[in-house]
Amino acid sequence: MTASEALDHLFSIVWVSSLKTNISGELRRYLRPTNSDKEDVTLNLLNPVDFEQLQSGIFNMNVFVPNPEYSKTIDGKPVRLKDIPNNQRIAVLSALSTLALKFQYDKAKHVAIELQTQNILTESEQTIINNRVKLTIKNL
Repeated sequence: MTASEALDHLFSIVWVSSLKTNISGELRRYLRPTNSDKEDVTLNLLNPVDFEQLQSGIFNMNVFVPNPEYSKTIDGKPVRLKDIPNNQRIAVLSALSTLALKFQYDKAKHVAIELQTQNILTESEQTIINNRVKLTIKNL
């Protein structure tokens, strides 16, 4: 299986998952939509897929969670801020990510997917749920 085929396989699993139906944005390969302020999911390859009898590769699935906007008065002036993570959405989407990727096995294609790690990364106006996924393919 090529790297592109492996990424497509992972994409198809996330496409039918409850994670896909619960985000406000898009599910995409490689890059997030430009200037998106929605909950988006991107899939990408981290380590190359080898071509051994038991192939393996490491994939990245990022779930982008925008911080909610709120108003605050600073020095007598109203200011719009987005510096507090949306903990409720982070909890829901990280749980849905885990459900989608914890362990999947496709008997017809002999492909196993396992969630290896999940990290929460904060940025200035968003939080990223970073999921590292191991994909293993048995070549017959």
